[in-house]
Amino acid sequence: GVHTTKDLKIKNLSLKVTAYNNAIKGKDSVTITGGDTTNLFAISTNGDGVETSNTDVSSKGKQRGTVTIDTTGTLNIYAAGDGIQCAYDFVMEKGEEEGDSVPALNIYIGAYSSYASSSASTTSYKGIKAKNEINISYGKISLNSYDDGLHADYGTSFDNGSSGVGIINISGGYISTNVYSPSKSSGFGWGGQQSVSGADGIHADNTINITGGTISIDSSYEGIEANFINVSGGNTYVYATDDGFNASKKI
Repeated sequence: GVHTTKDLKIKNLSLKVTAYNNAIKGKDSVTITGGDTTNLFAISTNGDGVETSNTDVSSKGKQRGTVTIDTTGTLNIYAAGDGIQCAYDFVMEKGEEEGDSVPALNIYIGAYSSYASSSASTTSYKGIKAKNEINISYGKISLNSYDDGLHADYGTSFDNGSSGVGIINISGGYISTNVYSPSKSSGFGWGGQQSVSGADGIHADNTINITGGTISIDSSYEGIEANFINVSGGNTYVYATDDGFNASKKI
């Protein structure tokens, strides 16, 4: 729908995008910023909502591949695949233009989206997925997905020469997740696609650090899963059909 080969910045406007493939893609980065006047409606019928792809470092030393949200507007993402897919990091923080309201990020995946094609051939349908790290300190996030609500990969090889750390840091804001995750013996999910068994509300391949904010996992197979889980603040509520918290070293 909107595609740049370098950086993409959306600021102080209302934007509605409907696309067959990715709705919003900045290969180097995507930054959504500004005050209350920044409002995004991103629809992908067969692909991802927001995506980056490059992971090298610019000549000025800037790491590429990050999606940053520091607006106080409202962002609605409807996708068949991942809501937000970050080649490197995802960051949601308080920006300089605070505005009068708390930013709202609402993501709907698969059958949770009224726009997704029933014939979409996606292989990943997570709420927010980062190949390195997720950092959330501000805002209100609502995730409705057929795979993990939040997910950070470990071990991905980047063009900058490093590897993904697989870490999620939550220090503020409000996060609610609704993950459709049937038992491992279940059949097919939305649109005839194989539904993910064992999908988590929040999953990091390495470490999850929760120091603040409010987390409400309304449905999931496992609520919070990582090799290491550190909780030192905030309020966390979990509903899961299997483990509420699962810490198991696998790397």
